[in-house]
Amino acid sequence: MRSLLTALTLCFALTSHAKEVILDLKSGQPLTREQLIEQIKVHDILLLGEIHDNHRHHAIHGELLRDIGTKQPFVVAEHLTYGKTYTQRGDLLDDLTAAGFDGQGWDWPTHLQLFAPIAKHDIPLVGGNLPLEAARKIAREGETALPDEFARILRAAPLPALAAKTLDQDLLDGHCGHLKASMLPNMRLTQRARDAAMFAGLRTAPAGKLKVLVAGNGHIRMDYGVPVIIEALMPQSRWMSVAFIEADGDIKDQLSTLKQRYTHVWITEATIRDDPCAGFGKR
Repeated sequence: MRSLLTALTLCFALTSHAKEVILDLKSGQPLTREQLIEQIKVHDILLLGEIHDNHRHHAIHGELLRDIGTKQPFVVAEHLTYGKTYTQRGDLLDDLTAAGFDGQGWDWPTHLQLFAPIAKHDIPLVGGNLPLEAARKIAREGETALPDEFARILRAAPLPALAAKTLDQDLLDGHCGHLKASMLPNMRLTQRARDAAMFAGLRTAPAGKLKVLVAGNGHIRMDYGVPVIIEALMPQSRWMSVAFIEADGDIKDQLSTLKQRYTHVWITEATIRDDPCAGFGKR
């Protein structure tokens, strides 16, 4: 633990933003941005997490995708619809919308600093999220509504009981306690179907490309997210899961938990936001 604390202290001095920390959770060592990029280059799959309303997270993602260099990235984004490909025709928002991006739902231009570098540097970009109606149907009807492609993926990568229980609790917390227990199995399946769609998107990348997923931190967790599927169906792949989180209290108390979820974390300042549970369910 002492080495981790030393690493955290040192990393404050090494990152370009004084209040940011990059940490390799496997080794417990701090990384500079350049060292992280060097690690990325020797992997086949890069999973980049985010807190959806944190503009800094999206800016870092855009910069990393621009600067990776040797392997051109092939990006799968949670923000676009699975089966759709971004094609640059003119206006960025219009082109994203044609690929399934919901500007209102994702509070555009929150993700502008992610997508602008992708467009500028002609980085291939495809969707990785379930269509909204498909997600709603799975939430209502369960397994019978699961598309065959995703059903096959999930059968090959079942969740251990503890991981399923953890996901259920996170779904309850994410719905501010307003989710009925009877709805949990279908909601868990909906979440996993999204993971399956993201994995399926990664699988479409041409040979030699760095496969990159950009999604919420929950989707890149090692215990119940896309890594579970990668380990089951692409076990020879070299992958890394980089969560982008916000400084919240004493980080040393969170290290053991984070190590179970991700291979790396990039810690930024917190975004000022209202209580997400205030008024939940009233609309």
